[in-house]
This record gives sequence, C-alpha cells and structure tokens, in this order.
Amino acid sequence: MNKFDRFVIKWFLDSTAVVNERTKGELGMAAIRAAFAFFVFEMLFALGSTIYLINADVKNYENTLYVTMLIQIIMTFAILIGFISIPLAKKKLGNKEISPGKKKKTMKTIKNYWIKMAPMEFLIYWLVSVALNANRNSFFNNLFDPRRITDALIFTVIFSIFMYLKERRSINVVKDDK
Repeated sequence: MNKFDRFVIKWFLDSTAVVNERTKGELGMAAIRAAFAFFVFEMLFALGSTIYLINADVKNYENTLYVTMLIQIIMTFAILIGFISIPLAKKKLGNKEISPGKKKKTMKTIKNYWIKMAPMEFLIYWLVSVALNANRNSFFNNLFDPRRITDALIFTVIFSIFMYLKERRSINVVKDDK
C-alpha cells in the first residue's frame, strides 16, 4: 500500500487508527455498499425530481434548486454515516487506544484537525443557512448579511470545541507492558 492510500485511510478513520489488511478489507466493503446506496439514491431522486418538476406548477426554480441541493447534502451525510461510519464503529476499527508517550502528540493532532476543519464548517453552515433563508432578499444580499455571518461563526466555534472535546474524551490511554 502506498503512502497516499495509507493517508486517505488514516484521514477517513482517524489518525490513531491501525491500518492493516482487516481494516482495508472492511473499509473496502463499506465503500462498495455506500457507492451502491449513492447510486440507488441518485437514480430514485432524479426520477422523483423529474416527475415533480413536470407535474408541479413551479414558480420559483431557485428555491427548488436549493431544496434539492439540501436534500442531496443531507442524504449524502446519512449514507456516509449509515453505510460507512456506523458499520466500521460496530466492528471497532477506529481503535483509539494510545500509549502514554503519544498522548500529548495525539491531543495536539486532534486540536489541529478541528482548527483546520473550522473554515470548511463555517463555509458550509454559512452557505446552507443562506440557501434556506426564504425571505424576499436575493441570495447575495443574504450571503453578506452580518447576521448570517455571525450565526455561522458562532456555530463554527461551538461545534469545533464540542467535537474536539468529544474526540479527546474518546481516546483511551493504555499502560505499556513491561
């Protein structure tokens, strides 16, 4: 396995996960199931959207676009969680047991990860909250509304801190055998 594959697996599972043949096999099976679920969802969603748009008297296609995008985002997360994260967690592949010597480095890695994720969280929350705002202003007026930006910033700070504390709590420090 090359470095890039190992990097992707460690990024997806966690930086403290053990990457061996069992992990690669289970992750591969979960990825195949998730890809099939994505395919089925997209086919059914495209069919349903087409039937709706043909038969409905749609006046505002911009709002319809935003709703369909939101449905796809939500279902993408649902499929990832339901077909990859939960099955891998049940099989205990995200083992987070570390030695006492690696505790400080692991905590720093987790902190840096959530600091790096903060801009993406901010951007996603900001864009989704603007897209869901159904008042009469245009998309760009809502996009640069200070209230929307403030809301996204507050969400990002609270969510990042919560996730950092949650991951930090899930790490078990095991004593070295001597």
